[in-house]
Amino acid sequence: MQTSADTKTTMKLISKKGFDFFCSGDFMFFIDRDEKNNDKFFKTDLDIFSEIGKDEYTNIKFGKAWRTLESAYTECIQLNNGEYLTCIFHDSTIIRHDIDGNKIKEYNIGHFQTGFDITYSIALDKNGNLWIAQPTSHYIGQFSLDTQEELFRIGGDFENPDTFDHPEQVRTFGDFVFVCDMGNKLIWKLNINTKALKEYKKFDEPTWEYGQFKSKEIVKLSSGLYEL
Repeated sequence: MQTSADTKTTMKLISKKGFDFFCSGDFMFFIDRDEKNNDKFFKTDLDIFSEIGKDEYTNIKFGKAWRTLESAYTECIQLNNGEYLTCIFHDSTIIRHDIDGNKIKEYNIGHFQTGFDITYSIALDKNGNLWIAQPTSHYIGQFSLDTQEELFRIGGDFENPDTFDHPEQVRTFGDFVFVCDMGNKLIWKLNINTKALKEYKKFDEPTWEYGQFKSKEIVKLSSGLYEL
């Protein structure tokens, strides 16, 4: 595990108020909130930063699925066939969209009726299985998109955090799922095949988002958006 002291020596600030970032091709895209609480949208190759319009940001992130959504903060996954999966935070609904943005399926994934099963984040692994994070029940789970069956879980009891303490986000890269654990101030690394779990990076503050861009790692902490 990389310690917080080790991480601090290599961290480079991208934006103090940057959040909701994603990477596509040659650029990383993110939202920055100004002093008047207005959102601005940016793209960067980590050397040059350019402000862009909301339309460019949402068109790249959502494609035509954007026309059926209300918020630019919605989680979104583009599938290999050009379709999209989105997760609408306020009602914890995972929806499949065709390439024209039409809603073609609503999934019954992660609806446990506990009162704390709000899905904040979704990710698709290389085997085609869906991962979700539900912070208030300290839960992450793996599901089959075909059967909607739960294949694996950690957590689920909001009164007893156990392994995770408010896991805010899941992201998949190669054989691994990376879990941003806000309460424990770290990123976990979970093997999608063996389910072996280990601490990956530890920080001194809450950890919200993680991503990989080219050969770099990006993390959103409470104090800002950083390149590791």
